[in-house]
Amino acid sequence: MLIPREHGAYGQLLFPLVTVLGAGRSSAVALGFALTAISGFLAHEGLAVLFGRRGGRALRERRSAAVRSVAVFGAVGLVAGCAAFVASPPGVRHTVLATCALAAVAMWLVRAGRERTVGGEVLIAVTLASWCVPVGLAARLGVSQVIGAWAVWSAMFAVATLGVRGVIARTRQERWRALCAGAVLVGAVSWWIMHRLALAGLVAEGMPLALAPAGVLSFLSWLSSVRAHDLHRVGWTIVAAGVVTLALLFRALSLGVRS
Repeated sequence: MLIPREHGAYGQLLFPLVTVLGAGRSSAVALGFALTAISGFLAHEGLAVLFGRRGGRALRERRSAAVRSVAVFGAVGLVAGCAAFVASPPGVRHTVLATCALAAVAMWLVRAGRERTVGGEVLIAVTLASWCVPVGLAARLGVSQVIGAWAVWSAMFAVATLGVRGVIARTRQERWRALCAGAVLVGAVSWWIMHRLALAGLVAEGMPLALAPAGVLSFLSWLSSVRAHDLHRVGWTIVAAGVVTLALLFRALSLGVRS
């Protein structure tokens, strides 16, 4: 069985799912959609091999394992997704269809070999995080709560992606300042939008605070002298920021549920 090699993508999927499942009320439908998302993600490595994205040698030597992985993970995801879809209310179904549409675009990027571009990595991160919307709604969280959680995680992952790209570009003498400036801009704009939404009562009051780790990451990417050979340190820093974001979001969503 083949599993994805992109370690950061695990967090991009699991952090948002844990957020809504922990803050909401777990149900069979919510768990079914979560299993669908996880199974689809695990099937990605097999598809990448079959699409030739891992090289011709991998396609020749790992074809059978790739087919088996896609078949097993795909079957689990399909069964879980269909069962949850049938049992879910119409409002949740609409968000599932929208999320699947995003997933189809992400799959096209993989098929076209564009998943390694900055835009491709950000879109894939946003797509993985988007599964928290149907799962959160099925866990009986409000629309504003799950959309807010998705927005926070999307901003967090966009900042992290741009920051990591900036670290790599700095070593290669590329335009790392533009990438780091983009991370700062995304963090600042995201906070401003979330702050305005919180003032209007459209998202929980604690949502803007949950963007604080993303803001810290954006400025660290600009000021730090870390180079590409220290990317493991950058990765653990992103994980730590994700844990703090998870705690802040969990608190904001939990307060919203109790109120």
